[in-house]
Amino acid sequence: MAKFELRLIEVINETHDTKTFRFSLENARMDLLPGHFIMINKMLDGKLVRRAYSISSSPLEKRFIDLTIKRVENGVFSNYMFDNAQAGDIFGIDGPYGKFVYKDSDDDVLLLGAGCGAAPLRAILKYILEKKLDINVILLHSCRTPDDLLFRDELLKLEKENKNFRYAATLTRVKGDEWKGCIGRISREMVEENVKNKDNTLFFVSGHVKFGNAMMEVLDELGVDKGKVKEEVF
Repeated sequence: MAKFELRLIEVINETHDTKTFRFSLENARMDLLPGHFIMINKMLDGKLVRRAYSISSSPLEKRFIDLTIKRVENGVFSNYMFDNAQAGDIFGIDGPYGKFVYKDSDDDVLLLGAGCGAAPLRAILKYILEKKLDINVILLHSCRTPDDLLFRDELLKLEKENKNFRYAATLTRVKGDEWKGCIGRISREMVEENVKNKDNTLFFVSGHVKFGNAMMEVLDELGVDKGKVKEEVF
């Protein structure tokens, strides 16, 4: 796989514990597909620390790539990124990697994400919309609280601008009347009501292991062909 040194050009605050780090592609040419991940590395305290992160930007964007990173308690790399990384810093990158990728198809697309699992789904969504593919795409995103909703303003804007895109978020920890939307985890009923024809739909599942297992069980119960499903858990 190709190796590059990329320059950090912008840090974007997304939520209370998640940021997007934007890297310039001025000195690199990466053969990307939506859903790919890369390995990023940096010398920290004399040791080379290397981590895998999904690319959250569309591969049609040739000026930069976005990595959306959640701060992990006691996470050496994520804490460094949050506390020390700034525009101008250079990082080692290699890749891209992964089989959780979207390739142009006539099938509709259902994106199922939990938490930071929305990162590669954003890349897939933006690619489909930017390419103006004549298909329907739906994103169902599960989070704990309103403060955890990732890319929400952008997704609502994209939904208004694109008739073929629908977005719904559901929360598992809600206090009082702070949330008017769906409550609870993504259920079989939610999936079922958002699939017109399971034989003509591609499914992308992204999130933590427990979420991935639950969604794969739901899709199996609905009789979805395993060849129509891609899963990425972490």
